[in-house]
Amino acid sequence: MNILPVEQLQMMFWLSYVLLFGAGILGASFLARRLPAFLERYGFFDQKSLPQRRLTAGGIAIIVPFLAVLGAAVIFNPLAFNAERRQLGFLFAALSIIAALGLYDDRKGASPALKIAVQTLAALVFMAGGQSLGFITNPFHSAIAVGAWGAVPLILWILAITNAMNLIDGIDGLAAGIALISAITLFAISHIFAENTLASFAVLLTGCLFGFIRMNLPPAKLFLGDTGSLFLGFALAAVSVIERRKGSVTLTLLVPMVILTIPLLDAALAFFRRVLRGQNPMRGDSGHLHHRLRRLGLSDTQIDMMLYLFSSYLAITAGVLAFFPKETSMVVLILLAIGIFIALEILRAIERGIK
Repeated sequence: MNILPVEQLQMMFWLSYVLLFGAGILGASFLARRLPAFLERYGFFDQKSLPQRRLTAGGIAIIVPFLAVLGAAVIFNPLAFNAERRQLGFLFAALSIIAALGLYDDRKGASPALKIAVQTLAALVFMAGGQSLGFITNPFHSAIAVGAWGAVPLILWILAITNAMNLIDGIDGLAAGIALISAITLFAISHIFAENTLASFAVLLTGCLFGFIRMNLPPAKLFLGDTGSLFLGFALAAVSVIERRKGSVTLTLLVPMVILTIPLLDAALAFFRRVLRGQNPMRGDSGHLHHRLRRLGLSDTQIDMMLYLFSSYLAITAGVLAFFPKETSMVVLILLAIGIFIALEILRAIERGIK
C-alpha cells in the first residue's frame, strides 16, 4: 500500500476544501436567487409576519447544496470525508429529518413538543451511526469520561444548539452571520488539528452560508425560516463532534460552546426569563438580545454588526482555548464570563435609563 507524502496529502485536502467551498457557494447562490418565486408559488409565508406576506423557508438554499455534497460523500467516500460511510449516511438521514421538520413548521406550524420530539429523533438517528461523546473537555483537570452515559449530554448539546440558533433568528442576517463566523472558526481550528472530516463539513457549510447571506442581510430578500435556522443549529452541533482524534479533548463541546456563546446565552436567558415569569419556556417573547438592542434605537444592520463583532471576538477566544495550556484556558474562561456579565449589566442599566 502506497503512502502519500505529507505535502501531497495537504495539497489534496486543500483542493478538496476549495471544491467543497465552491460547491457550497455556487449551489446556494443559484438557489437563493430563484427561491422567492418558488416559495411564493407554494405559499411559504411567515404566519407571524402576515398580512405583510414575508416569505420564509429560504434555508432551502443552504440545505440542498449541503445535503447534495453529503449524499455524494456517502456514495463515493472521498479522502476529505475520512469518516465511516455508515456514519455519514446516518448524519445525512438526521439532517434530512431536521430539514423536513423545518419545512413543515414553516408551511403548517409545529408545536414546541413536536419540534423537541423530532429533534430528539434526529439526534438518535445521528448517534445510530456510531457517534458518541466518550468524554467531555474539563478545563479544570483531565477530560471527563462519560462512557455509555455520553448519549445524554450529546442529545442535550444537539437540542441546545439547534433551538438556540432557531431562537436568535429574529432579525435579518443575524443567525446566518453568526453561523458563518462559527463555521469559519471550526474550519480553522479543525484543519490545524488535522480533523479533516470536521474541516470538510465546516468549509462546505461556510460556502453555503456565503452564497446565501447576501440575500439575507438587511433589508433581506430571503429569510432562513425555521427550515434554515433549525438545520444550521443541528448541523453545527452534530459536525462539531463528529470526529475526535488529536484535537478531541479540546474540540469536544468546550470550543464549540465558546464559539456559539451568543445563541446559547440568548436561549438560556430566554428560558430562565420565561420560567421566572411563569410562562411556557417554549413560547416566544420579545425579550431576546436583538429585541432589546432594537428597543434602544439600533437598526437591524447596527445590531448585526455589533453581534458579528462579538462573535468574532468569541471565535478568537475559542482559538486561545484550543491552542493554549489549561491554565491559560481557565483565565480566559473567567475573563470571558466576567466580560459577558458586565456587558449584560451595562445593557440593563441603559434600558433602565431609557425607561
